[in-house]
Amino acid sequence: MRDVRFSTAVANAKVAAVTGMLDGGWVLVYDGERPASAAQDPDPRCALLARLQFGVPAFEPPARGRAEARPFRPCVGEVFGTPTWFRASTARGEAAFDGTVGPRAGGVGDAPREDWAREVQFDMYVDGDVHEGGEVAVESFAYVEDLRS
Repeated sequence: MRDVRFSTAVANAKVAAVTGMLDGGWVLVYDGERPASAAQDPDPRCALLARLQFGVPAFEPPARGRAEARPFRPCVGEVFGTPTWFRASTARGEAAFDGTVGPRAGGVGDAPREDWAREVQFDMYVDGDVHEGGEVAVESFAYVEDLRS
């Protein structure tokens, strides 16, 4: 099926199924290049920058194929680095999905990060680089099922 389009009810059910698996689970934030699939282990050259734990429940109820994560428990950075991707996993450590991480504030090159972030869409936004021992602030994290696929 190449051009399947789901109803909002089906998209919400898919979102609820995935996000429900993440109650008490984790978001592992890495630098470097993410694997081709969440079924693959991270490249050993990728540094684990931070471990954020989902609450219970992990997400708000879905609406229009989207669910916002509830606030994460406080977390500090494990090492310094620029986050580029994350892995969401269950409370038992089973991988659920990977996504991209991007900045919200500060500057990249000559363009402010606010402008850069508008041009490049990320799955999760954090407040700049992760610093060892520093607080990791997640500005936005949502799970979305496209109604068109």
